[in-house]
Amino acid sequence: MKYKYSILIAAAIIYLSLMKPPKMDSDLFKIENMDKVIHAIMYATLAISIFFENKKENKFLKYFIIFIISTIFGGVMEILQSFFPPRTATWGDLLADAIGAALPLVILFILFYHDRKKRSKANCP
Repeated sequence: MKYKYSILIAAAIIYLSLMKPPKMDSDLFKIENMDKVIHAIMYATLAISIFFENKKENKFLKYFIIFIISTIFGGVMEILQSFFPPRTATWGDLLADAIGAALPLVILFILFYHDRKKRSKANCP
């Protein structure tokens, strides 16, 4: 199966997004906007797994498509949450999802582009 890790991560995100939230007594959850950080981490993980399971060339379109897929998935999860009280759909969560998907892709693009540029200079006479 081509995207087995991405599918597993997406399934975990679905479960975590739609399950009844646990009691958040921990000091960690008392930090303001910690839920946004968790959203960003989940969608960064999804975007990274899709990136590395995708064997296409290292082109800008690949990064953009992975960002769009991850963000649309986040949007669908936000909509679905409105049907699973006490969960709610928020624009802030969707923004955190999109930022989480974009950030590692930007970093990977810079790293791979820089590496490709270095290699092409090394091959030039």
